Amino acid sequence: MTSMLLTLRRVVLSAAGLAIAFPALTLLCWAYDHSLLYHLHASFRTLKPTTMLAVLFCGLSLWLQAEESAVTTARRYVAQGSAIVATLLATLILSEHLLAIDLGIDLWRIALPEISSDAHPGRTAPATAVAILTLGLALLWLDTKPFATYFFDQSAALMGGTIGSIGLVGYLYGVQNLYKVGTFTSTSVYSALLLVTLGLGILCARPARGLMATLTSEKLGGVMLRRLLPFAVVLPILAGWIRIAAQRSGKYDFNFGVALAVAAVMLIMLAFLWLLAGSLNHTDGQKKHIMQILQQREARHRLALRAGRMGTFHQDLDNESLVFSPELEAIFGLPPMSFASTFAAFQQLIHPDDRQRVQQTVAEAVENRTAYD
Repeated sequence: MTSMLLTLRRVVLSAAGLAIAFPALTLLCWAYDHSLLYHLHASFRTLKPTTMLAVLFCGLSLWLQAEESAVTTARRYVAQGSAIVATLLATLILSEHLLAIDLGIDLWRIALPEISSDAHPGRTAPATAVAILTLGLALLWLDTKPFATYFFDQSAALMGGTIGSIGLVGYLYGVQNLYKVGTFTSTSVYSALLLVTLGLGILCARPARGLMATLTSEKLGGVMLRRLLPFAVVLPILAGWIRIAAQRSGKYDFNFGVALAVAAVMLIMLAFLWLLAGSLNHTDGQKKHIMQILQQREARHRLALRAGRMGTFHQDLDNESLVFSPELEAIFGLPPMSFASTFAAFQQLIHPDDRQRVQQTVAEAVENRTAYD
């Protein structure tokens, strides 16, 4: 397993651990003393019991499916059951919002008098419910055909994580409309962070397929994507924050704020592209140097074979072709470039008494992946 895959595995386990630990501690605090969290910090007032419960089940499902090779039938059933519970909770919450009904699941037997002035004090925000629904479906579809085959699981995880990231950006910018819609309850900053964490964990759980296969590829496209992706995420957020900060300071008008943000993006992007080009040039130079070393070794090898009157052949098992080196053609007394490049042609060059033994030896070497002797 490569270092990148090990890192992604740690990301999955960390995401699942956080999605289990934080809701579990929150629910325990509510069960013991509902006011305990609110005395720690006022921001904990925006947490919702049903949100924490659904996130807990999502985290449990992700933990059980973190390593594909270790997923047994029992673990898969428990993981999918947990995902179904989270999906069902999100569906019930959305039905409460859409049908304007109260199913009695909002406070989950927990009294929250500090926020009782709200119409529905413990009800999860619609955006959070949609995100939990998509994340639950992603976990349910993780290794289920045909959903996993067409990458519905990763698409759903990306959607849920994106909803959480929009809420985080809203808190960063101080724009309430990004984490609170109309008169509905708001998405907690902790809930938004957990949604992003779960989305990232689900994406990293299966790095060898779908969207993640491109990211983890060792080819040039994968290398460029890994280097560009952090800037593609951070740079627009930073540019927006610079623009908003400039305008809110009161010293600059709207036009200056936009111009400042554009200039900042240009300077940062140019600097990064310059560094990326230098890094790619260095990588390309290393590959060319390695290719030169291999070519030199190949040339020396051929000279040694020619001097020792030794020949070689290469057999391609996919298209059943067999290629002779010029030295081997000379050994068999064939004119240059006259060999038919098939195993049948090779057999015709072998003495009839030895053909059966040679064919059996070659078949055993291919089957057992051993050297041909």
